[in-house]
Amino acid sequence: EVETLNINKNNIVLEIKEDTICDINALNIFCQKYKNLGFIIAIDDFGTGYSSFDRLAIIKPDIVKIDRSLISNIQNNYINTSILKSIVDISNKIGALTLAEGVETKEEILLCMKTHIDIYQGFYFEKPIENLYKICENKLFGKINKIGIEYKNVIKKHIKTKQSILKKMQHLTKDAVKLISQEQEFCFEKLQLVLKENSNIEAIYLIDFTSGNQINDTLIANIHNRFYQASKHNDNHNLKEYYYMTKESKTKEFLSQKYISKATGNMCRTYSKVININENQVILCFDILTNLV
Repeated sequence: EVETLNINKNNIVLEIKEDTICDINALNIFCQKYKNLGFIIAIDDFGTGYSSFDRLAIIKPDIVKIDRSLISNIQNNYINTSILKSIVDISNKIGALTLAEGVETKEEILLCMKTHIDIYQGFYFEKPIENLYKICENKLFGKINKIGIEYKNVIKKHIKTKQSILKKMQHLTKDAVKLISQEQEFCFEKLQLVLKENSNIEAIYLIDFTSGNQINDTLIANIHNRFYQASKHNDNHNLKEYYYMTKESKTKEFLSQKYISKATGNMCRTYSKVININENQVILCFDILTNLV
């Protein structure tokens, strides 16, 4: 019938709710058959129900439509943001476009843009209407242009925030170096003063530049849950991003992305910097609470 109507198969998207199908082999055969015929295959409502990443790798859809339940208020949901990043990452690896379903607010779109979503669908742009001719193109393109400008402003603000954090931490590092280099031996205890005077710092530790082993027990402000445990003297950090990135960077410093600290369970960033103390080269690390910076 498609050929009778002279419709290009590449203009037809077959949407599949893969979580409702138990036979993965049958699903794979169906998808491959219709992809070979020229149809576009989309996985609908991904991220809800029984959706699984392994099915994406098997089916290799052309489009992954991410369910509204993940997108809703995502700018205030760190867990959903992390899940979204994972979906985008695996979709990129299999050559699939990602589509955010049900975007309704500017904040949702901006976060999705930052996560590199390809396509957007939702009431923010236009509600469903019966007559396509009633769509006001100027209004629609106006919203698209506006969101583009907003996104540029978000990126600029992000850059300024990062620069501000780096500047503060560089000053704090200088103060810390002065404290612990006043004597022949490292005086780690003096770093407690840094913790007391800076409420946004929750942990401080030093790493040997060459071996990656921690030099001291982590100095930490508070641990409210015994499930979490701070790193200790001689713990190895060789595989930690902040260790090898600091060593390899031209400025010999590094500011990590936000993550949940395994020492406290709080959301934080790690700032690390190569310093010289009494002719010894070490890496000074600060864990910074992200709700305060």
